Amino acid sequence: MGEHISFDRSLYAPAAIESAVAAYHHLATFAVIVGDDHTEVQISEIDARVSDVLIDAFCNHALYETVVLGRATEPS
Repeated sequence: MGEHISFDRSLYAPAAIESAVAAYHHLATFAVIVGDDHTEVQISEIDARVSDVLIDAFCNHALYETVVLGRATEPS
């Protein structure tokens, strides 16, 4: 089955979510669909060793990457 997460694009940058997927790809299988208002992520085949923390850690990483991208695009 797996987990489904919907990230609102007003808060989470799609590129940041892709970066989070790249960071966690060795721990689960990810499918990403970028829509107009949301980025949908389906997570399956989660490594049992991290199954209790992966979703929260992944979401935190996506938010972190969004902040990093936002700071990189701010004028100096």
